[in-house]
Amino acid sequence: MDWNDYLKIAKEVYSKRNSLASEEACCRSAISRAYYAAYNIAEIRQRTKEKGNKPFGQGTHKNLINYYKHHQDIKRKKIGTTLDRILDLRNFCDYDSFPGNVSISDYPAQAGNTLRETEQLIAMVAVLKPR
Repeated sequence: MDWNDYLKIAKEVYSKRNSLASEEACCRSAISRAYYAAYNIAEIRQRTKEKGNKPFGQGTHKNLINYYKHHQDIKRKKIGTTLDRILDLRNFCDYDSFPGNVSISDYPAQAGNTLRETEQLIAMVAVLKPR
């Protein structure tokens, strides 16, 4: 499966946020799909090209995020930080609760920002040099 298709779906849902369903539902869905696109692309990259090739498996999103966040390479750190932020939003959007201080007052703006960040993250992953 090409996880870029999840980003395409997220963009489509976001673009139809005033006609497909409620604006909030569309924006929440766009954030969720964008996160899964970013996560899976970063996970596949780590599993297939990074030194160690340690797969993280299901339910271990934070392990992959920490791999990137705590890497010595600045680009990988940025990937981890971005993934972490999008995961927090995805959790809020999917479950409407998060133990931290996440709240969304402007769903369209937040979804738009998330889509842009996801595009940037995917582009960063694509040009990483193997480790």
